Amino acid sequence: MRYTSSLLLSCGVLLTSGGAAAEESRGTAAFHGVKPGVTTVKQLQENPVWGRPKKTERHFPNVHWLYRIKPWQTVVAIVDEGEIVQAIDLIPPVSFDHLEKIATGLGVGPFQRVGALPLGADCGTRPTSDSVVLVSKISYVAAIVNETDGQQHVERIRFYHPETLLSGITPGKTTLQEVRLSKRWGASLKSTPLIGKASAFEFLRPRWKVTLTVEEDIVWTIDVIPFEPTDADHLAAKVNLGMSRNSPPSAIDSKTIPPWLRLAPSPPPNTTVVEYPDRMAVMFVAERDDERIAERLRFYADVPERPSYLGIHMRLPSPVLLAQFNRSPDFGVEVTYVAPGSAASAAAISRGDVLFRIDGREFTSASQFSSLIRGMPLGSTHRFTIGRKGKLLTTAVTFTPVTLSQAFLTRGMDTKLRGDLLQAIPDFDQCLRLAPENASAYEMRGDCRLQMQDLEGAIDDFTQAIRYDKNMIGPYINRAVAHLRNGNPAASMNDCNETIRLDPSFALGYMNRGVIHGEWKEYDLALKDYSQAITLDPALILAYRNRAGVHRVLGNEELADADLRQADELEAAAQKGK
Repeated sequence: MRYTSSLLLSCGVLLTSGGAAAEESRGTAAFHGVKPGVTTVKQLQENPVWGRPKKTERHFPNVHWLYRIKPWQTVVAIVDEGEIVQAIDLIPPVSFDHLEKIATGLGVGPFQRVGALPLGADCGTRPTSDSVVLVSKISYVAAIVNETDGQQHVERIRFYHPETLLSGITPGKTTLQEVRLSKRWGASLKSTPLIGKASAFEFLRPRWKVTLTVEEDIVWTIDVIPFEPTDADHLAAKVNLGMSRNSPPSAIDSKTIPPWLRLAPSPPPNTTVVEYPDRMAVMFVAERDDERIAERLRFYADVPERPSYLGIHMRLPSPVLLAQFNRSPDFGVEVTYVAPGSAASAAAISRGDVLFRIDGREFTSASQFSSLIRGMPLGSTHRFTIGRKGKLLTTAVTFTPVTLSQAFLTRGMDTKLRGDLLQAIPDFDQCLRLAPENASAYEMRGDCRLQMQDLEGAIDDFTQAIRYDKNMIGPYINRAVAHLRNGNPAASMNDCNETIRLDPSFALGYMNRGVIHGEWKEYDLALKDYSQAITLDPALILAYRNRAGVHRVLGNEELADADLRQADELEAAAQKGK
């Protein structure tokens, strides 16, 4: 007869106080093997259809390479300063006067009329006052069509790449080093320090000044500032901001700037901030002489808020530990890990300490403690009452702002605690991108993967966490769970032993080891571990149930029934207390 062999996960939690515009479902089309935004000058010259141009013309900041490719009158490859083909213009002969036929012949699908050349297509000859702009519904292809006296004449067909203005920069992903190495950008004109470790880097483009906000070497916002007064609706149409499908644009109060704007320069005075949520963009719009002028367009990454930071892992203390301080159960939190360089570390808080009060205020749950921490202003100092080796001490803790990597870690943990594991993992990924040796991020991501039954991924993450911090308990106890579920009880036993070595008072370490002894039919050792777990934490329900299973295997029915009754009573009391 088998007994319950499920393992409990460690409850260690790090406590703190606390894309670029979405694209349409269209694709970049190629013309005779040349794809805008992808094909290089060298590849263009090696292409037998293209080769060397018949003529070149300089149109700052691009060079137009002119070809004669039948049946077109002229074909223009627009090459940018990075020696990448930015766009292709097809100029038809007069006989090509039906756009629908041209679209069918090129296989670029039906067209629809728009208000302006879209982002990426505004890089060559621009429409005249008699012209209209149409774009393909399935490809990044635009048409400039002249409509005079009711007659339609196709002036040019332009194949383009949608990221030309941003030149491949994706907020939240692209690094400053990648920008500097790109031939499209090169060195910035100047840099300006902002709040904290953030800086603004300024670049000049043909019709815009572009400012990148960078922190920890990653671009977080891109500001596009027109050199000439530009109608806000015209600019929105150009970059397809008005085509947001799920959330319409809306004005937001510039006095309550969202977190993702706090890094960057503040909006100009007397402007309205219009948000385009689906596009992850905002526009600062000024009213001038009954016109709405775009002062600045900002693309942004999803940057979390950055509250004060304590920097501990914690769990609820056992009744045995609380008895040393004459405290009742469910009072205070026990520190299981202190992050290096954190406010807790600076205040000499140590693993094994029990935190009881903050400025005299008591707390009876982890969530209540967390709420108190979140309300602490940056730079403020508070008195903590700490239990250590049976004595009560006080220490002063000064709260420091979190780094960007810590902010992503914190938000990921909050999301994880709400049960949204898939949403939490990208924040842990971003934290590790900024801080590749952050052991807590590996541990938290590993726990998500463990709960999602990605056992190999969980084991890899817990192993990385241990690699960067061998004194953390959580990765060992959770890797033990993953190893056992993955059919490797020997590796699980090693991790349980290491957990107990690091923290002999941790009840779960003994209970989980007892599970493995039971799997190996080492029942006496299993009983010993379960009993030790119950001694350390008399409220550990699963330890009673697992010990009852061993008693029943050994024929000790009365002892098994007694453990099951105790487990039922504890479970009923816990339900009543909720």
